[in-house]
Amino acid sequence: MRRGLLLMSIGLCIAAGCGYGGCVLLHIQPHVKEMSLALLVATMCAAVATSLVMVAGGSSQTAIAQAGLMASVVHLVGCLAVAGGVILAGLASPLPMLLWMLPMYWATVIGLVVVILQMMRIAAGVQK
Repeated sequence: MRRGLLLMSIGLCIAAGCGYGGCVLLHIQPHVKEMSLALLVATMCAAVATSLVMVAGGSSQTAIAQAGLMASVVHLVGCLAVAGGVILAGLASPLPMLLWMLPMYWATVIGLVVVILQMMRIAAGVQK
């Protein structure tokens, strides 16, 4: 489980760093405010989704699989809803916010899937 959370953190740092560096190299404005908001939205939604899987921690594989499915849906819909709310509230420009949400979402969903798979492996009794 720690591996998935660490992977999420590293993925978010890599996504932000590579995106910012790419913008600087191409002489494009990096939109740091939108990057920070996308990072915050993705982190909050990943924390909520991860907590859903943690609640089902001591259950059977079936229960953890269902919790994992629900967590991935909550993560996706949460990212869409909160990012949409940020845009509609006028806190961020629409296009840069959505473009920054894309790598942040994928960085967190990969870590979430790792957490789900680790929880399922523990429920099956297979430990690495």
